[in-house]
Amino acid sequence: MNNPEAVIFCNTDGHVTMWNKGAELLFGYTGEEIKKYSIFSLVDQKYLDMFNSIFEVLKKGRGLSFETGFNSNTNEYMHLLVSAGMPEDFQTENLVYFILRDTSRERTLENKLGKYSAFIEYNPDMILEWDRNEGIVYYNSTVADFLKSKKLEPHSINSVLPEGLTARLNRIAGTDRLIEEMETKFEESIISYTFIPCSSDKDRVMISGRNITGIKKMEEEAGASFEKTEQIVNLMENLLQEFRFMDFENEIDLKTITSQALRDISDDSSSNPAYIFAGIENDERMIEGYIIEKRSGEFREVSDKLVIHPRKLKAILPEGRKPSFANWEDEAGDVSVFQRRFPEEITNCISSIENYAAYKIIGSKNGLLIAFNYSSPVNEYNSQVVKALALATGALYSIQNRFSEKEESQFAIVIKIAEVAERRDQETGEHLKRMRNYSRIIADEMSRMAKYKGLINNDYIKRIYNSAPLHDIAKVGIPDSIFQKPGKLTETEYEAMRQHTIMGGQMLEGPPFLDMARDIALYHHEKYDGSGYPFGTKGDDIPLAARIVAIADVYDAMTSKRVYKEAFSHDRTKKLISICSGGHFDPDVVEAFMTREQDFMRIKEMFRD
Repeated sequence: MNNPEAVIFCNTDGHVTMWNKGAELLFGYTGEEIKKYSIFSLVDQKYLDMFNSIFEVLKKGRGLSFETGFNSNTNEYMHLLVSAGMPEDFQTENLVYFILRDTSRERTLENKLGKYSAFIEYNPDMILEWDRNEGIVYYNSTVADFLKSKKLEPHSINSVLPEGLTARLNRIAGTDRLIEEMETKFEESIISYTFIPCSSDKDRVMISGRNITGIKKMEEEAGASFEKTEQIVNLMENLLQEFRFMDFENEIDLKTITSQALRDISDDSSSNPAYIFAGIENDERMIEGYIIEKRSGEFREVSDKLVIHPRKLKAILPEGRKPSFANWEDEAGDVSVFQRRFPEEITNCISSIENYAAYKIIGSKNGLLIAFNYSSPVNEYNSQVVKALALATGALYSIQNRFSEKEESQFAIVIKIAEVAERRDQETGEHLKRMRNYSRIIADEMSRMAKYKGLINNDYIKRIYNSAPLHDIAKVGIPDSIFQKPGKLTETEYEAMRQHTIMGGQMLEGPPFLDMARDIALYHHEKYDGSGYPFGTKGDDIPLAARIVAIADVYDAMTSKRVYKEAFSHDRTKKLISICSGGHFDPDVVEAFMTREQDFMRIKEMFRD
């Protein structure tokens, strides 16, 4: 082992309590010998004051990465990279961990290659030490490398620190105050600083800085993604709101649907198109539709009804599940050449097409939605919004063709949208069939319990059978880049994913026949012990229907194959659900599941993917 990774646990007095083989190899002590030491006795004396200050921060539960000097049992000096903190699992035991790695070999190689500055984003925190009388008295190699990457000399170090730093440091020196997350911009870099008064020297303050430029960029991108997601959800919510009160006995034409799709798109945003064409197949398999323009809040028909042969649209039809988009500058030397890929029926109405995004309309009849002429170049975000609009248009067009006054038909309308949402997550319709049957079985069994007699009747069982498939209806508003990501989600992506419960509740607000479906969509990720989301609701405060669907959803997810896991067996899933009784799940619902587990296995086999 060339560079053993040492792991050491110590108590809040610094006494070593646990270690691994890497620690013995790194420091040269046997297990019995290292047990006699404290972490402070291993630190090189010239870094002891700084380490004392760091240790005080670690005891408050804050993690840090830094570099400092340590000594082996032969007094050999080692420059180590350290990650340290107090994990939640050990806070009750007051244990602080240190992960140490000797980076001498890597640093020698990097210095020889002269490329160390290229790895700034992988370095530990910047560490500096300021003295009231002497100014900056110490800075670690990360600071040196940062200055080197900016082609600055060490005497320029004050230029990368926050403005008015001296006055601020004088105020906190000798106190126990801690100022966190103070940010400053230097050239193209954004640095976040933390100031830590030294406990052993009242004139000194330790400064920890981290380059958060990449994080800020990710936050901006995530913010743009959230804005797009919110736009899609608001669009779906408003469209559904309109359709709740329409007279479905009268025909609703595609022109009306297209106008409604444009209604909530602002006029002045560079991320929105000037025109939209929505076309649906007619009985002769031709594409019929209108080009609609929105200007100053008003809709204008740019065309009469257009009838286009699908062959003429082949050049812009998206392939598979991804929307297509293009900008003329990327595709042709002249905008007039770019025009030739569009059918003359469209170019006769729009004199100059500079860019577009398109996606297939999927519903009771298929079609195509094309957005034209964004004021800025079209990108992936624009195309995803168009995809959502196409999905909404197809679903709503299906609504007007299938609506009836019967409740079963009303549910079928909304379930159609849920099926579209499931297809975005590469789920099959069998998943929704299993969900509604699992939920019906549990509700039926619970109706036999004395506690639920009078509450769960035949009407309740029918409603949960119809409502359960709508639990994840808001998937239609979550970007594909999140829902179809094969690996682990980032914290930002996970937070976006969690929003589907809120979105689902919003989308299903209004008609009384959707009340149970709304409760299910909003609360099916709450846990009986209150540790779920989005509200942390616990116990019987969680609607009963949501508690029932929670088990149905988890059982189906566990026993189904996903891109990130193989399917669990029924017995393994049953055991996990049993373990989670009273925690994740309502014990009564778990009892009903256990009683009817054979029915669950039968349904799983009947509706296999």
